[in-house]
Amino acid sequence: MNRIHDLRAFAAFALAFSFSATPLLAGYVEGFTEPNRDIEVSIPGEPGLITEIRVKEGQKVAEGEVLVVLDTKVLEASLAVAKRRAAQVGRIKAAQAEVALRRSRADKLRQMSQRGNASPIEFKRAVTDYDVAKANLILAEEEQDINRLEVARIEAQIDKSRLRSPCDGVIVEVFKEAGESTQISDSRLLQIVQLSVLRVDFPVSIAEASKYKAGDRIDVSLPEISREAIAVVEVVSPVLDAESGTVKISCVIDNAKGKFRSGMSCQLPVEGEGSSSDDFNVDFDSLDADDIIDGQN
Repeated sequence: MNRIHDLRAFAAFALAFSFSATPLLAGYVEGFTEPNRDIEVSIPGEPGLITEIRVKEGQKVAEGEVLVVLDTKVLEASLAVAKRRAAQVGRIKAAQAEVALRRSRADKLRQMSQRGNASPIEFKRAVTDYDVAKANLILAEEEQDINRLEVARIEAQIDKSRLRSPCDGVIVEVFKEAGESTQISDSRLLQIVQLSVLRVDFPVSIAEASKYKAGDRIDVSLPEISREAIAVVEVVSPVLDAESGTVKISCVIDNAKGKFRSGMSCQLPVEGEGSSSDDFNVDFDSLDADDIIDGQN
């Protein structure tokens, strides 16, 4: 009888616990931190010769900082020629002089034609020569503009040969060394990751996903270092993954102080359905000692 009494007490305790434990914490979903940006810097355009690599693995870099310098000797020679052409004004001056001469001749023939001392054909030819001279001046000016644009183009190519960091970040791998030539088939130079912000995706159920919206701040844990963090929801996917039956929640974590590493496990607590008193409809009066003892065996 004492055993029966103890079992009744245990069942009553379980029933009382069921009222206080709804909803129950079912566990968590796991994601892994990733860099906000993961970029491979490659040589643009044609193959080239690396003359200088100014960074090394593990080095922090700022946006716009020069990372790699390529050989620019050919471009610098072309730039010198282009600058010389752009500075030439001889053709423009000659064209300007020709315009002045043709305009003066056309004016004189107009006056002579009005007095009957020049034929209309001569005057018309003078006007045509004047128009041609003006067109030649325009062509000379346009050519000089093209020469100036060529200078700007080559200067841009030279600047492009100084590869700069696209963002604040950390160099995680350098693929080439100074003195190596790059090929179109293998143009990778180095890899940069941006770790000031980390990204993490959580696969959750439809019911759990409905609790979140963009901009929500949620508590997450990083068990590998026993720390907590605040994640901000960026996107709650509108698409259900058919294979897993989950919805992806994409979040970002501020890591400006570098407290967290990329690749860490990140856990988002999720709530279960819990238990209620309906799960414990036990008629103790209908049980006898044998029933209770049999149920324990």
